[in-house]
Amino acid sequence: MSSEEEKYQKCMKLTLALSRDVREFCLPMLDKLQVIGFTKLSLYRDGRRRFLSTCPDWTEYFYNEDLFKMSEYETYSRLKTYNLWAHWPTEDHYAVPFLKTAKERFNFGNGLVIIKNYGEYLDSYTFRASFEDSDANNRYMAEFNSIDRFIHHFNLVDQQFFCKGFDCTFLRESTKKPALTFDSDKRLYFQRGEDLNLLTARETECIKHLVLGNSAKEIALNLDISHRTVETYLSSIKSKLDCHSKSQIVKKIMNIDYNKRVLFQDLL
Repeated sequence: MSSEEEKYQKCMKLTLALSRDVREFCLPMLDKLQVIGFTKLSLYRDGRRRFLSTCPDWTEYFYNEDLFKMSEYETYSRLKTYNLWAHWPTEDHYAVPFLKTAKERFNFGNGLVIIKNYGEYLDSYTFRASFEDSDANNRYMAEFNSIDRFIHHFNLVDQQFFCKGFDCTFLRESTKKPALTFDSDKRLYFQRGEDLNLLTARETECIKHLVLGNSAKEIALNLDISHRTVETYLSSIKSKLDCHSKSQIVKKIMNIDYNKRVLFQDLL
């Protein structure tokens, strides 16, 4: 195991151990906003990351899936100061399956992301309410001043207590390389992997919807074909890409080299 990987595993253990203390400090604010989770993610220009959360299961999921590789300083620096999950840019194809997993696995559905950019690094603060809590966004807007004060106090406690005496930043090389993009004529680009050039236009359509987080039944509705036909396409895709599940297809597509891409016919 490399030194960086050892540091990554050590940071995960530390963050999990700290989650109870982080939650105890955040609890009055969580109760005030009536939300169920808070996360602070620090992103540095040099590729380092740092993570704190009130939710151990969310922390473990983030580390085990290595979602930090999809979190880049350059991407987050283009966001507004206040960002609601409900209004997240639909062109961010990486966020769509991520938000769907947050909903289905953790019941997170109404989040607020606040960006504080300090130049050499930025902090991303996320409050998460349950998916059923449709009034959460209104509470966020009503409590902006309280939220800003809370973030200020949280940072002071973070510096003085959380991770004190240990550098809990870790380096991860980003693999967030766009797998899907559209040109000015709305033609879909796919990166060229060893087998991607073998995919048919219909299979490519299925992958596009799969990456966007759609189920096989939803793909069938979107493409106006039968569910059985979609499953046939997906079975063919698995064979061509040497994948055993839909999640493996998505993961493989996300990791394809952005500089090697092939233009498929207009799909929209």
